Amino acid sequence: MSKIFKRVTVFLLLLVLCSNVTLSNAAFANKHETIIDGHKSNFVILNNDLQNFEYTYDENGKSFKVFEITDATLKHVDSKIFQKNENGNYELFLTLVTEIEDGIATLTTTDQDGTVSTESTDLNPFIESIEKGSDIVLDFNDSPKLNTPLFSTASTSLTNWKYSAELKGSNAFVKYTVLGIVATIGVLVAGALGGALAPAVTAGLTSIASAIIADNLDIVYYKQYVYYKYIIDTNLPRAEWTSTQFYESSQRTQAQKIGDTISHEYYVPGWS
Repeated sequence: MSKIFKRVTVFLLLLVLCSNVTLSNAAFANKHETIIDGHKSNFVILNNDLQNFEYTYDENGKSFKVFEITDATLKHVDSKIFQKNENGNYELFLTLVTEIEDGIATLTTTDQDGTVSTESTDLNPFIESIEKGSDIVLDFNDSPKLNTPLFSTASTSLTNWKYSAELKGSNAFVKYTVLGIVATIGVLVAGALGGALAPAVTAGLTSIASAIIADNLDIVYYKQYVYYKYIIDTNLPRAEWTSTQFYESSQRTQAQKIGDTISHEYYVPGWS
């Protein structure tokens, strides 16, 4: 077994441990049951602060308003869904609490009558496509696969960026809120080594999640390039850089791309 294949295998196993979604037999295909079945329309974001995220939409002839809260870890999401009544006032319809711990995704739902239901799902990895690479130098200004002039790492103890793999997969959303999708795809973007996502990254993911709901997309496809910096003369990664793109179709053409390319860079504490 090659060193690169071992590294990709480790990456995928770690991804499962830090993931917070249910996976199916498409690569990282995440399944969520519907909150309300129907076609969403008139989707409007009223506030895009993660501590007070608010939006409205229509579905099945009814109007809804959603308030959501999460933090930088994206491991806990509180969602409250309100439905507009005959008098034009919003009444609490449903609350959702999503928590991720030790590779288990737990969703607690409370309805109008106070009935509480809890679902816990183990994470289960399946791979659609992996293209393994070998020490290709990263270029921030062009295609991630081009071998372009070298740039120096910040630490003399680490290698320069080395291309590890291209991953392809899909997310089949059946139950989601905006921040639920952000949490889901945020885990993928964070990669194997993880680390909190920068505000700019989270903002990009929020834009993509909003488009997924506004366009009523049940399945979203992604392509991700993965790079590592290793301790010199070892196979131990101490930094990771991911470049992830999301698409409306498995063809993954530029015209089908959703939002901007999301880049995430992370160094293990103590390394820079």
